[in-house]
Amino acid sequence: MSPSPDPAAADQDATAATARFLLLTDYRTVAVIGYALFGVGLAFYATPSTDAALSSLPMNQSGSGSGLYKTASSLGAALGVAISGAILRPSADTPTIPKGKKSA
Repeated sequence: MSPSPDPAAADQDATAATARFLLLTDYRTVAVIGYALFGVGLAFYATPSTDAALSSLPMNQSGSGSGLYKTASSLGAALGVAISGAILRPSADTPTIPKGKKSA
């Protein structure tokens, strides 16, 4: 039976891999690629979603419908960030001091 992996070591490995990636690549290139992918994904989602939500409304209610759609979208995003933070917060509390070393 193999020993269970050390969560602190896994966190350090992930942090080191991220740092190496960002240091070995041009950050602007990574940011542009990330934002481009985000924009393309948003374009494939937002346009059809808005069209579906507002197409069945009469013209005189399109402003109210648009406001309700945006409110629901913002509320969903806020809840998504809050839930993600609540789930990921316990992993941030994991100590990252290697075994055998003392904290300063």
